[in-house]
Amino acid sequence: MQKKITHEGLAAAIFMVMVNNKKDIEITLQYFSTMHNCNVELELKFLKVFSIFHLIQTTVKDDNLMNAILKAFYSFFFSKSSEDYFACPFESISEKLDMRINKYNEALYEPNPQGPPYGIGKQFSRFIGYENDPDITYRGALFFTSQLKFTGPVLDKILKQYKFDEL
Repeated sequence: MQKKITHEGLAAAIFMVMVNNKKDIEITLQYFSTMHNCNVELELKFLKVFSIFHLIQTTVKDDNLMNAILKAFYSFFFSKSSEDYFACPFESISEKLDMRINKYNEALYEPNPQGPPYGIGKQFSRFIGYENDPDITYRGALFFTSQLKFTGPVLDKILKQYKFDEL
């Protein structure tokens, strides 16, 4: 028997997992020198948010449900938890986040012989100012891929176990 959940409930759960799981960013930051570290942490947070948006868009098959979850997920960015996560008021970075989501999405769908994660890694390296550094491109691609591998099965399991209230 499926349990009931609202799209807001799912969005809240995803948001809290994202905010509370800081270890992935800490581990990735270990691979960057202090020279690179100035913008890397914030950019990793942006990339994590994009990864979750991408997962919701590719995992949720019903367009109305997907849009409701995305809208609810985005609304959580205007909360205290988001300010703690980004270490600043969300209003001050909302335009940057919107632009990042668009640019990462474009990078994901650009034809690339190394595959979509490479495009994401390349865009990540551009954002932090090291576009021609293959190690940084690799780290960005690896971070994106790890987000999909970690969060994807969790989201898929929730979608199978829960019945959503009508929208």
